[in-house]
Amino acid sequence: MEAIAAVAFPRAGPDAVTSCTRRALLGRIASSCVAGAVLMAGCARSGASAARSQPMPANPTTKLVFYAKPVNAQVDQNTIQHIMQEVLAPFYATHRGVAIQIFTNKPPTSQFVADILANQQVDVFHDNYFAPYAGQNLLIPLQTYFQRDQVDPSIWNPAQYALYNTPAGPLAVPTYTGTSVLAVNRGMLSPAGVSYPSVAWTSQDFVSTCGAIARPGGPKPTYGGTIFWWSTGPAQQASWVFRGFGGNQVTPGDPAAPSQLSAPQNLAALDWLYHELFWPQVCVPLNVAGRTQFVQGQCAMIDIDTWNLLAFAQALSSTAVNFDFVPYPVLPAGRATFCTADFYAIAANCKQIDGAWELLRWVSTEPQWQRASFRYALLSPALNSLWEEWATVVQQVAPVFNGKSLQWFGDAASKGYAYPVEYYPYADQQVWTMIAPYFADLYARKLSVTGAARTIDQRVNAFETSARAAAT
Repeated sequence: MEAIAAVAFPRAGPDAVTSCTRRALLGRIASSCVAGAVLMAGCARSGASAARSQPMPANPTTKLVFYAKPVNAQVDQNTIQHIMQEVLAPFYATHRGVAIQIFTNKPPTSQFVADILANQQVDVFHDNYFAPYAGQNLLIPLQTYFQRDQVDPSIWNPAQYALYNTPAGPLAVPTYTGTSVLAVNRGMLSPAGVSYPSVAWTSQDFVSTCGAIARPGGPKPTYGGTIFWWSTGPAQQASWVFRGFGGNQVTPGDPAAPSQLSAPQNLAALDWLYHELFWPQVCVPLNVAGRTQFVQGQCAMIDIDTWNLLAFAQALSSTAVNFDFVPYPVLPAGRATFCTADFYAIAANCKQIDGAWELLRWVSTEPQWQRASFRYALLSPALNSLWEEWATVVQQVAPVFNGKSLQWFGDAASKGYAYPVEYYPYADQQVWTMIAPYFADLYARKLSVTGAARTIDQRVNAFETSARAAAT
């Protein structure tokens, strides 16, 4: 079965990205990206003069350093610089005198935090770990700019935007919105006597479907499904389950007791996971089974995320699986699924805040940058208005997805039921290191759900109280 194809995307108008350097870049991406997939090829000529008419100025009055979302390929920085400068041509056309130096090789978060604290030039940057920056006041508040330029946050996934919208106002904007759905192997449903899931299926429908299919014993176990979770603990990806049961992984607005896993709604979420899914092994976490088991007929439903669609297409290329995508089930408090927490922000040590805001606003609220991102790397958009266009590109790049229900990826974002991580306010990374063993013991049935929840609450709240006192 053909899963991946090389395609060309001619674009007219000022957002065209057209050069032979693009051909070279795409060739390198084709040889090195996830699953060896060919993302795009060709050198569209339509609109070339428009894209090249406004290059980066030779003698700029404003110079910005921009750490963009990395390209998922082994591409040298000179090539990336060249191609991204072409993408920025429409920005330069309306912002004369601004020059942007682009990097996609940002160091790890801890090092980058140290760089900002050391006053190294960082203007606009990407990361996927919000807590260290917000906790150390390393981000410029954006509320004044939002109000001045009438930025409407509803253009993004409301749950993702809420993560960055602090009491001081928004501190960041979404880079992209990676969402999760379930792929269903239709061929495994009928033999088990279960129907294809309806759009309105519930948490109990999910349990019964998994239970009818699963045969967890023996040398070649069969599972009903996998969901976005880890056997060694939630590893911050737990938020969506708690939200679907009406709770929170991190209790908002209560710095004295940010962990309340023993609250009734959170215990209900943990009971569903462990008593009904994980311990009976009718459904397993993401790191126990995945794409290989799906195509081999050992797992009927698996979590698929926008950032691993090409890897999924590659797995499908060697077999003929009758599949489609469905949304995660409706949980007691509403439908819920996971989404990424990637963001763009302005560093607190930025010396040219107005110019940095213009760049941040352009990459996050205008379509050109995001279109280029999903045409070059299939990066799903942050703008709700671009999901249909993204799905078209995905189907052109990977024909195995033609006719499949890709709309559910965008539905989760635009309707706000895709939830990012929740962070402990004062010592997030240390807290997770401390409590991960308790979740591992819970999965191994060494702890009860209630016992694990109460122990985690006690440890986290005592640790956060100490960290808060030290911070103040």
